[in-house]
Amino acid sequence: MEVYKREGLKMSFYKTIIIVFFTIIITNVIWADNKTFIIGVEDLDYYPLYTVENGKYSGYSREVLDKFSHEKGYNFIYKPYPVSRLFYLFLDKQQIDFKYPDNNYWQKEKKEGKKVYYSFPVVNYIDGVLVLPEKKGMGIDNLKVLGTIRGFTAWEYIEPINKGLILQEFSNVWSGLIKKALIKRIDGAYCNITVAAYQLREKIGKPNALVFDPDLPHTKSSYLMSTIKYPKVLAQFSEWLKNNDSLIMQIKTKYKAEEY
Repeated sequence: MEVYKREGLKMSFYKTIIIVFFTIIITNVIWADNKTFIIGVEDLDYYPLYTVENGKYSGYSREVLDKFSHEKGYNFIYKPYPVSRLFYLFLDKQQIDFKYPDNNYWQKEKKEGKKVYYSFPVVNYIDGVLVLPEKKGMGIDNLKVLGTIRGFTAWEYIEPINKGLILQEFSNVWSGLIKKALIKRIDGAYCNITVAAYQLREKIGKPNALVFDPDLPHTKSSYLMSTIKYPKVLAQFSEWLKNNDSLIMQIKTKYKAEEY
């Protein structure tokens, strides 16, 4: 009988320890929910704006977001996903707290009926066509073959592509796309101008070999951060961006984030 009592006391003691242990964990999780946020990011190589290498998110955008989070005492956890899955987890499952980058016009039909909040611009960008210098200003009629990164949509050229007026050729990596333009396999490379400039300058070593043609259709817009769950934190981020112009400009200069 004494043995059973001792065993019962042991079990009671272990149960108490387990309850205390999980109480501590739950308390920490509740605390973390007020300070720790999941930032869903694109699993793409868009350096210097952003990139993911070996699971680590880096570049201009990471530095800006880190500066804000550190100043406000937040803990940002960056989770990279393919673009379509990122939208799904953000809009449908709502399993991530913030999405970056985002824009009011992206996936507009999927956002209908959902209240999505946006920050002030984090960085401006241009998606357009890079051509050989001698082809600049020759017009869209001379653009017979347009190169893009696979999975990247050249929205301004959808109609002529669908009509067969422009052929589309895909590349899996930036270096392949740019080299095709350099050897005239394609007439132009549709891409993010800042990313292409970095590739030409740092990876290929020919900074002026291709130039942006502003006379061809292009998109000029901004990358924003968005949320469904935490509009107050996002408002803090917008206010911080507005009040730290000089710091943001320093980081832009460091990464050549708006080189164009």
